[in-house]
Amino acid sequence: MKVIDKTNIDGLVLKNRFFMAPVKTSMGLLGGKVTEDNLKFYEKIAKGGTAAIILEPMAVLPTGKEHPKQLSIHDDSFVNDIKNIIDTIHKNGAVAGIHLNHAGRAANPKVIGQSPLAPSKMVCPTTGAEAQELTVSQIQEIISAYGKATKRAVQTGADFIEVQFGHGYLVAQFFSERTNKRTDEYGGSQENRLRFAREVLEQVIKNKGNLPFIIRISGKEFVNEGLEPKDLPALLELIEEYEASAIHVG
Repeated sequence: MKVIDKTNIDGLVLKNRFFMAPVKTSMGLLGGKVTEDNLKFYEKIAKGGTAAIILEPMAVLPTGKEHPKQLSIHDDSFVNDIKNIIDTIHKNGAVAGIHLNHAGRAANPKVIGQSPLAPSKMVCPTTGAEAQELTVSQIQEIISAYGKATKRAVQTGADFIEVQFGHGYLVAQFFSERTNKRTDEYGGSQENRLRFAREVLEQVIKNKGNLPFIIRISGKEFVNEGLEPKDLPALLELIEEYEASAIHVG
């Protein structure tokens, strides 16, 4: 078995075993629309021979954005733009995946026009902004947004879906007992701290059709409040329970 050999993920044929991970390009327009620079960037990567390209992280809601030119998929108006990227990648011999995320406390307040939202009130170590605790209704809105974003991803013609469960973003913030101090059904016990991830998975699976789906996790988060390797077994068991097509460790 070689990295240049063909393989498949849940029936999706890959011409080799090379993936491009989701990288923020800051090439979009303010508000998250696709530009010609986006198209040229992904065209060049696809021509380089990698089998699969995971598009840059896309916010499932405006409150989950990290930077002003981050591509978004929180509204139907973004579908055709993203489809243009997918078509460009396909024309140049690669398959393409949509990466879904909500930054939680790592969202940029200057971009989203409000305080970031997180499982508990806290200060983000990267932005220095104080995040406000999510209400249960806001949590449900975000979970629903993952389902709607998944449906839009299918409409773009993407070949697979990837969901961010690591890197200190919102799903990881809920799972970590160091960032989740809630006392309701979304906090406290390990089962409760995994509830947000479980309900996000259910929405993705409900709306993805036949597309494979990948879960991205962190092997280790190099921040004091991040997930540690000892935290991973419970998360991996959940991912296995929902039969993810693959796990992407970053």
